[in-house]
Amino acid sequence: MNSIIEEIYYGSANPSEFINVTNEDYNTLSADVSDLRKRLSESFNEETKITFLNFLDKHCEKHSVEKCCKFIEGFRLGAKIMLDVMKD
Repeated sequence: MNSIIEEIYYGSANPSEFINVTNEDYNTLSADVSDLRKRLSESFNEETKITFLNFLDKHCEKHSVEKCCKFIEGFRLGAKIMLDVMKD
């Protein structure tokens, strides 16, 4: 059996696949964002709509990079906690 680190490295374990957001606040915010995006998009001319969609794409890419960095920092914090626990 591979270690969890090997499973993550080889792609066998992908923690983000197991995240299921069931928070009601998240669901409400998600619906609000979707509604606002639709209303904005419908009010734009074609050029502005394309610019807006490009903005959304870049914003999502940026958000994805931020989540990855936070994920990595979470691992580092967990490792520091484990090292601290093992001291005594």
